[in-house]
Amino acid sequence: MTGANPYRWEFHTPARPVHRAALHASVTQHLLRGKAVRVVGGRGTGKSVLLRELQARLAQEPDTRTVRLVEPPTAPTEAAALADLAERL
Repeated sequence: MTGANPYRWEFHTPARPVHRAALHASVTQHLLRGKAVRVVGGRGTGKSVLLRELQARLAQEPDTRTVRLVEPPTAPTEAAALADLAERL
């Protein structure tokens, strides 16, 4: 399969959500302690859905703010990603 990904994840709400309470709890704890988390998986494995679920969960935490970047920074460097994030905060 080649070309752009035709899947429009921003409009997708799964008909049958996967209950992944243990995964949510583990990732949430890492994030709340200031740890970085990498989400890796193939197309259609639920990465975007997981991130939206985590964003909703973290929004319930006091003094916690989430920012969703819908596109990569203009330059593929850590500094560019941090500058983009700082600009959105």
